[in-house]
Amino acid sequence: MYKFNLSKEMQFFVFLLNNYAIQKGLSPKTVYDNFKEGGLLEYVNEMYFIYHQESISNAFLDMDAILENGQSIHGWKVK
Repeated sequence: MYKFNLSKEMQFFVFLLNNYAIQKGLSPKTVYDNFKEGGLLEYVNEMYFIYHQESISNAFLDMDAILENGQSIHGWKVK
């Protein structure tokens, strides 16, 4: 078995994308690719401090809002 030394931020990022994929019925790769296409990977990664304190459903709502209209539920313009 491989052992990776990921930062806590990266561990959470992987956790978040995997769980978002499960909720949406998509593969993690599809979610990753969609976020990469939309230029959102960096934003989601930078939201670690907020997302890991909130309910995961709030993080999912934020990601949905950004994908739909380019603005987070926190009021920040992302795209």
